[in-house]
Amino acid sequence: MQQVSSADYNPEKEKIERIIGAELPESVRHCKYHSKDYGMGHGTAWGYFETSKADLRTLLDSADRLPDASELGQHPGARFNIEKYLERTGESIAWWKPLTLQKRRYGHKVIGSENATDFGSFMMLPVISICVGEIRDDWMGVYFTYHTG
Repeated sequence: MQQVSSADYNPEKEKIERIIGAELPESVRHCKYHSKDYGMGHGTAWGYFETSKADLRTLLDSADRLPDASELGQHPGARFNIEKYLERTGESIAWWKPLTLQKRRYGHKVIGSENATDFGSFMMLPVISICVGEIRDDWMGVYFTYHTG
């Protein structure tokens, strides 16, 4: 296991990695994270990071809790969760600006859906919605929401 000095420790990056179930690539920078617990197992987390275009594709195709790169498009549910859900919660996050990304594409992943036996259990599964888009050159921004319960 790689040792991390306290100067390199990034709690936002660690929280994002826990949610997506994968290590973020070396190129990742500007990790941001915010969460709200509604009680009774319900909650939402909002996250953001920047990475290189090549590393993003590898991350999407290797992380089990994220949609594959080929699944990105204009998914209406994911788009709503990224663009509109925050205002419905009453939360205010100064860095949450997904509409600043160029050529936005959206994706959606229900975590554990392969084990759901009925609609009720399916509805209680955690969901990640993501928006990826260009920032500049070969750099991509990634916004995500994570809903539980």
